Amino acid sequence: MFISIFILAVIISAFFDQQERRHRLELQIEYEKLGRKMPLERPRLPVYESIANILVGLVLAEIGAVSLWSFIFALRTAREIVMKSDFPGRIDFTSALLAGGIALVILGAKSVRVNLKYRRSLVRQT
Repeated sequence: MFISIFILAVIISAFFDQQERRHRLELQIEYEKLGRKMPLERPRLPVYESIANILVGLVLAEIGAVSLWSFIFALRTAREIVMKSDFPGRIDFTSALLAGGIALVILGAKSVRVNLKYRRSLVRQT
């Protein structure tokens, strides 16, 4: 269940990214028609917040990966004992931790890239 939600979230995010790119292209075309230079778009997150997202995502992904690995190891060694416990709920939660951590790392990296691109464009303008 959590995996399908994560996959759906990635698909929706890709759709919104495509829509945002299309909107920027249309704005650029309008600015070119007016003969004006398109203003720079400020990043949504500061650099430090982006780096914090990456660090928190790494921690969550590590916790999720270690927990998932330990559950799989426990399942291999003591299958009957593990299946009597609340194993499916725990494995879903750790999968969500892993997926959320990976998503935070990806989004943080994108945000750092946007911030660096914005800073480079400011340096070129001056």
